[in-house]
Amino acid sequence: MSLKTGPIRSASTWPCSASGSTSAARAGTGSIRCSTPARATASGRDSELTDADKKRRQELRDRYGPDVGKDWAEAHRRNPYLLAYLASYTPYHLKDAPGGKALLLDETKQDDRQRLENGGQVFARECASCHSSKQPMYSLVRTEAQRKEYFLNSVKAANFRDQNTLSDDVRYSVREVGTNMARALATNAVDGDVWAEVSSQDYKALPPVGRVRLAYTMDKGRLSAIEPEKANPANGDIVVDFMPPGGGRGYYRTPSLISLWATAPYFHNNALGDYYVVWTDQAKGKGWLSNDGTRWRARREDPWQTRPRPYEIDYRFDPSVEGRVLMFQDGVEKLLSLQPRDGWIKVVPNDCHIADLKPLFQHLLPGVLADLVSDHLLQLVGAEVDAYLKDKDLPDAVKKEVKARALAAAADRLKKVRDEIKPGELAALKEQLVELAKDKLLNVVADAAGPGHAAALQSALAGLHMRFSVAAEKLLAGQEDLLKVPAGTPLNLYFNLGAGALPFAIKAHLLYRNDPRKLAEALLNLSDCPDLVEDKGHTYGKDLSPRDKRDLIEYLKTL
Repeated sequence: MSLKTGPIRSASTWPCSASGSTSAARAGTGSIRCSTPARATASGRDSELTDADKKRRQELRDRYGPDVGKDWAEAHRRNPYLLAYLASYTPYHLKDAPGGKALLLDETKQDDRQRLENGGQVFARECASCHSSKQPMYSLVRTEAQRKEYFLNSVKAANFRDQNTLSDDVRYSVREVGTNMARALATNAVDGDVWAEVSSQDYKALPPVGRVRLAYTMDKGRLSAIEPEKANPANGDIVVDFMPPGGGRGYYRTPSLISLWATAPYFHNNALGDYYVVWTDQAKGKGWLSNDGTRWRARREDPWQTRPRPYEIDYRFDPSVEGRVLMFQDGVEKLLSLQPRDGWIKVVPNDCHIADLKPLFQHLLPGVLADLVSDHLLQLVGAEVDAYLKDKDLPDAVKKEVKARALAAAADRLKKVRDEIKPGELAALKEQLVELAKDKLLNVVADAAGPGHAAALQSALAGLHMRFSVAAEKLLAGQEDLLKVPAGTPLNLYFNLGAGALPFAIKAHLLYRNDPRKLAEALLNLSDCPDLVEDKGHTYGKDLSPRDKRDLIEYLKTL
């Protein structure tokens, strides 16, 4: 770990703040300061509002209607009761759970006591700077050495856990934490969006986190992540340089570690650690289900077995104390690199279609197909010109100039035909382009190439219209498969696309529907979040000794 640890889990206790729900707080949108201007009292009297408050309220009512603010005032009136209820929660320690003591080290034994003490010291050095609400005063503790000494003494104190949320409630960027960034990029709380009035100004003023580089490789049609510094595009690896937008996005708050033993799997997306389940088939009893739901095994030491498709919900999670501790052990060992992580990506288990988007695709499809048909003819012209010039004894600069003139003339002629045809008239467009390629386009290209090439080039392009007709027919025939998503395709290649990217995604489908690598690269570069791996990040502690890791795990189990 380091002095900056980040999100470890997504469930259980989370300290209440004046604005933001549990999910909002964990995504970094909440704050003790509420940006909503209407500082209504329990009675909601206007006398409690400033002129600025009244002006802002009127702006909101003009935009959203006369009832704006009434619900907020009622919620504000109830806040003390909600706060009292949330404050009534106390940690549920494993030692107090049925059979829990047997799953902990025995502090009456010297060896066990020493392990817990060492685990506490490791926690103080590596975790407490983020996972403790008892932080040092800056005026008293300024150097790194002073901070380390403070946390060592703090964790040793008998009252360390009293009124301690085990979180510093600070936002850390996705670049620092390294976990999957999708949830941190949610837009609901940014300025101008639906929850803008309940996210703080501090949140909206957060700076952009900066460029994030991601890399993937394709093996037998399956996409997997690799370290960006090891990626080699020349070998087909995909490198994506992504700039997360600002306005509050790109951060996670440190979650609490209270009752960590009971809340596996971990991270904000419950992605780290596998599930211990009770199978519906009583003969199988209990066992392990991989986090992505594709594999199972009876014991952790057994090899994984592939589950048959289609996947069924033939299990329920084991909520027992023993089951929770087993999942805790699995998750935390992966967190600390005692066990390898899967690096798993959500994929489509079976061939399917994106049915909900079909009307939109059908609306966009004709125009995109028309562009593709025209583009395809232009590409064919370029390829034919290249083939003609290949064996000519001409300087490269001359070849480049001849090709540029020919393509410019062809593009201009194609644009005129394209503009005269409505997007839906694909058959008519294809026929006109075939006729164009058979006659007029040849003349235009030959004339543009110049007298030294006109006759020979026109002869070389003589069969262009037939080759184009066959290719265009195949291209148009593929439109029925546009919505098909093959089994094994990463789900978030599609779900992380914004509405504005859909026309370009359709075009990518048509161009690369038989090339999974190029399609993945195109969709990743269109994505609002090209981060696909679910159980990545928060690698603090990976360099600890195995002994320190084991002792830290035993200490975490007691929180």
